[in-house]
Amino acid sequence: MVWWSATGGPRRGRPFYAEETRALERAAIQRQLTRKDVPLREKTLWRLLYETAARASEVLALNIDDLDLDARRAPLRSKGGDTEWIHWSSGTAHLLPASSAAAKPARCSSPNAAPPQPDPSTRRQGPVPHTGRARLGYDRARVLFGQHTGWELHQFRYSAATHLGEQGVPSS
Repeated sequence: MVWWSATGGPRRGRPFYAEETRALERAAIQRQLTRKDVPLREKTLWRLLYETAARASEVLALNIDDLDLDARRAPLRSKGGDTEWIHWSSGTAHLLPASSAAAKPARCSSPNAAPPQPDPSTRRQGPVPHTGRARLGYDRARVLFGQHTGWELHQFRYSAATHLGEQGVPSS
């Protein structure tokens, strides 16, 4: 099917409408991110998704040991299989230590003790290391997000990308 684009030329696919967008308003997002009735785990995930503009499935695959809290970054496996770094801002940086402390055991304070290494068999699948609890999956995160906000989980990625573009930040 051929449609006429906004520039006047023919284009294939569905029609383009200038007012069509999936991006949410910043003020509406901020209201959701600062709600007091949302559990810490969900609020941390939402803020991390918005601040990084990362895919929810990629963020959900991270292990706590992958997070570099001091540098505010984490490596993740992208859709194409490459390793990419996500970087977050102060909102996520404020929430992550409390969220990850609940999931991490106390570490040995001996200066000579090597930090525990993540079990490669649990990376990107299976239970969360240290807790044995089931990993929050995309479907459950999507349902919880929808129940709390009425929005689609992937809208955070679209919104973040749109808002970054409006600020003149180039996409990668």
